[in-house]
Amino acid sequence: MEPDPGERRLHPWTLLQRVFVAVPALFLILLPVIRSSDGIAWFNLVLAGMYAVLVFPWSIVRYMRFRYRIAPEEIAIRSGVLTVRQRNIPVDRIQNVEVEQGILQRLTGTARVSIFTAGSTAAEGVLDVVALGEAHRVRDSIRQFQSALVGESPEDSLAEIARAIPAASTDAAPNDAPQNDAPLFEMTMRRVILSGVFRFSLLYIALFFSFVQYIEPDPEAMIDWLIGGRFNALANAASESPLVAFLSTTIVAVAFAWLSGIAVNLNKYHGFTLRADGDKLHHKQGLLSRNTGTIPLRKVQAFIIRTNPFMRRFGWYRLEVQTMGFDVKERGHKVAVPFGTMDEVLRTANRIQSGLPYPDPHGIREPAFNAVSKLTIRRAFIRYSVALSVVAGGLWYFWSPGIWLLSLIPLALVGAILRYRHMGWGEDERWLYVRRGVIKQHTWLLPIERTQVLYRSASYFQRRLGLASLYIDAAGASAMRPAEAVDLPEDIAREVLDRAYARFKEIKLS
Repeated sequence: MEPDPGERRLHPWTLLQRVFVAVPALFLILLPVIRSSDGIAWFNLVLAGMYAVLVFPWSIVRYMRFRYRIAPEEIAIRSGVLTVRQRNIPVDRIQNVEVEQGILQRLTGTARVSIFTAGSTAAEGVLDVVALGEAHRVRDSIRQFQSALVGESPEDSLAEIARAIPAASTDAAPNDAPQNDAPLFEMTMRRVILSGVFRFSLLYIALFFSFVQYIEPDPEAMIDWLIGGRFNALANAASESPLVAFLSTTIVAVAFAWLSGIAVNLNKYHGFTLRADGDKLHHKQGLLSRNTGTIPLRKVQAFIIRTNPFMRRFGWYRLEVQTMGFDVKERGHKVAVPFGTMDEVLRTANRIQSGLPYPDPHGIREPAFNAVSKLTIRRAFIRYSVALSVVAGGLWYFWSPGIWLLSLIPLALVGAILRYRHMGWGEDERWLYVRRGVIKQHTWLLPIERTQVLYRSASYFQRRLGLASLYIDAAGASAMRPAEAVDLPEDIAREVLDRAYARFKEIKLS
């Protein structure tokens, strides 16, 4: 079959980057060979040879077979070696085009283009790797095609835009967004570093201990190498006392987790800028890995304010917008304010919602919440106690001291009370509000006109206590953490539901 003259290949640097990505796996296979020379190690050597013979030629064939074409109506991507896959993505279904540069791509002047559509759980199309100028050309061409399709650019026909595409190909990257308008929100270097101070994850501690267990270091030699023998007394105490060694390792692990959080945030949110351009939002961010993307305002369904007890104590919050498409990397939401005060969060949310099809003329206010029924404390305490008893019984069967876990049941009551205090719901003429979470605190701001499903449910135990839950579903909501007001008195839940339906009809008919 003759190739389409409009089709393009990926950048030749694709081959080098795929080889670079394959090298760590090859190193892991060869690691036993480096450390020893027994029979198992030689087996790994043969396995490494097979890996090199198969993977590298396969990457070359994949590169040669990959083609893509940008047309006014669709993006066509053809790929595959044994199984050829032809993917046609309609331009009018494209929700977001992200241009991302990792550290290797920045060194080589290339980028990765990811094309998302409404409802997709991952990128529908990926161009990895193209020249940076080509990446911006693809993104800008799609924007122009979409504008022409909806009649936003009547002076530019689709044919004229299509003819202009080849001329737009350049190694110089155009502006990511209009620079004449002030950004909706941007992160200074001080703000980025400060946000990392509040980013603490047990994952980093687990990685630290896994690494330490793998290399099995000598604590005394390690401390001597780090501090040059200035604290030999501490090193001797750590080697002689398991308690001192445990505390020292824990302190180092916590410090590692804290510094890692700062480094991760610095790389992710360095230079974060959010701008508005007509009916779209453009964001740009990243230090070693640069990322630019678009959020169509018509796809915005709800706002989510996230925080945790530590952040909330110092008045810091994070704003996300829930969109119609579910993006796995962002857990279904796009970050609009990575780290800001409540005033900044509400101001940004208001400027975004003013561009929605049914903007609230009064704007978004900090919601006032009503408490749910106190009976939710009883329900949560019973669930926590039963779960703890099952775990304690299972441990006791294999390890008799495991029964002491039952002594933690009073903590189950504390957890149930804290859960109740951090739950709430609210409403006004245009919005529904839901708050949940103790450690990870979420506040949903849901426009009534964007609600797709709103219903009341009650389990057997809720019905016996006269309780019910309100489930509010908007497009793009995460199934793992939905906007659900749990354990409202049944009559109140029914009244809120009726009022919301009445307001929905009124807004749609106005």
